[in-house]
Amino acid sequence: MRSLPAGLGIRDTWHGMLSRRLGQSSVAGPVLTACMALAGLAAAGCTTAAPPPPHLRLLVSQVVSLYDVALDIRVTGLNPGDATTLQLETSDGQWSARATFIAQQSALDLNNVAPVSGSYSGVHGMGLFEALAPRQHGAFLPDGPGPVVFTLTASAPGSRTVTVRLTREMTGPGVKCARLSVSSNGFYGLYCAPAPHSGRRVPVLVFGGSEGGLATAATAELLASPGFPALALAYFDEPGLPDTLDRIPLEYFARAARWLGARPGADAQQLTVWGDSRGSEAALLIGAYFPGIVHAVIAGSPSSVVNGPTSLTHQVPPTDPAWTLGGQPLPVGLPLWDPTSWGDPAAVIPVQKIRGPVLLLVGGDDMLWPSPAYARAIMSRLDEYHDRYLHEELVFPNAGHSVGGAFPYEVGTVTFTTPTGPLLLGGTQFANSVAGTSAWQHVLAFLRRLS
Repeated sequence: MRSLPAGLGIRDTWHGMLSRRLGQSSVAGPVLTACMALAGLAAAGCTTAAPPPPHLRLLVSQVVSLYDVALDIRVTGLNPGDATTLQLETSDGQWSARATFIAQQSALDLNNVAPVSGSYSGVHGMGLFEALAPRQHGAFLPDGPGPVVFTLTASAPGSRTVTVRLTREMTGPGVKCARLSVSSNGFYGLYCAPAPHSGRRVPVLVFGGSEGGLATAATAELLASPGFPALALAYFDEPGLPDTLDRIPLEYFARAARWLGARPGADAQQLTVWGDSRGSEAALLIGAYFPGIVHAVIAGSPSSVVNGPTSLTHQVPPTDPAWTLGGQPLPVGLPLWDPTSWGDPAAVIPVQKIRGPVLLLVGGDDMLWPSPAYARAIMSRLDEYHDRYLHEELVFPNAGHSVGGAFPYEVGTVTFTTPTGPLLLGGTQFANSVAGTSAWQHVLAFLRRLS
């Protein structure tokens, strides 16, 4: 990582040069005498010239960094009381955030001060990143491949402005990613191998929910950067896969997990699956039905029961199963959104069969489905069966459904647009982003404990 180059400017030395020429003790007298002599003793209002304002500098701890790294951002060269505005935007100008601060001294540190106005409130060192918003509806942050480039600008009184270009990388040095196809591998995904000589680490199989496609590619890239072999898996809506979340065999996930566990540097005895939203059902199910392969489960915005098929593009028979095991459909929970499925108890996911730790990531303001109630049902079931493994529930009270993906500094999605209209996910954009970053750090800590 490169540090911000020093020398964005040279501090004005007017006073120092004058002091050296005239002598520190004689500066005021000769200057005033010369002034009066030139204008005449009767002249009024003779004053010395005011020194120019100090040179503005914008200091960032890393100008090139991994996407999940928190940056230290400071502005120096200020006068107390200066209203200083910082603006962050993507290189294409589609996303931006701004905040105005009142300087209390010559330096402003975003880790210690709250803005008086702007895109966020409160003390948040990375608030500008967490508060990014689109300039127009439908814009998306770049999500790879490659880095995301930002410009950060600081403006202070006196028309003083300084800009720094920041690059946020998705992969660290030595990480190699490769796309895998159904025809060649029996599944569709993106495998990211850590840098060589990372040692044996926890491998992570990660997949999304009803959005379909390869939604977790950037997650796999970031997981591989600290040394975790990671496979982002698609299970519908990609070449060679079904169009919808309908009759998906759990054996498909098991096949991908076996492949991942066999990669160099992967500790197959600690293999972890991470599913978000509808993917949480698959993660908990394969943890329960394939305990010899799966040794830990992370379930984001989870469900405690099996739900029905899903399509965002066309109608699917509501009586179809979402998942199958051994060619047989798994029962669907009844009634809808009931964490205990009293209408068909067989639809409750048998989480007590999981032979390893379980981590649940929950948004307390989930508006898409009752993930807080689902999570409580999962924890109660594990407690009821005296599960001896760590099972932990992390609830982010002000966040919505999107926290289950736990991607750091991601724009916190409040709604999800579908062909039939928007789906309300809950939370606020800023609260979701802050919670997602915290959830990401908890996931890394969870994986390190397994190691």
